[in-house]
Amino acid sequence: VTGVVSATNPAPPAELGQPGMKVLQTNTRDGYEDGIWYSVKPGEKFDVDYWCAPSPAFYTAFGLVFADKDKVNWNWQGINSDQSGQWKHYTGTITAPANAAFAKPWYQMDKPANNTENSSWIAKP
Repeated sequence: VTGVVSATNPAPPAELGQPGMKVLQTNTRDGYEDGIWYSVKPGEKFDVDYWCAPSPAFYTAFGLVFADKDKVNWNWQGINSDQSGQWKHYTGTITAPANAAFAKPWYQMDKPANNTENSSWIAKP
């Protein structure tokens, strides 16, 4: 299940926002922006900046999935979290691969698809 919830456990740090602010919570393996692809160029760079309270059991990645002009040959690139279970700030830069024509946001907990026991939270102030 993926949804927007109040951030209460773990509570977000003060620099992220107010207690109870809304964050994205997920216990599924992959999350995508459904049905929307953005045009990109090979070699184009994208800055990734997010806060995450990852599952202590699995790391979380946030970034882009790239596709060629036919929207096949997917290539996933993201900035990985640790497995601390605590809110932390993650940043990095990813580069569109040589065949990239489209991209869309992608969020993943690196776990088996049938595992729905662990959750991760992501936010952007």
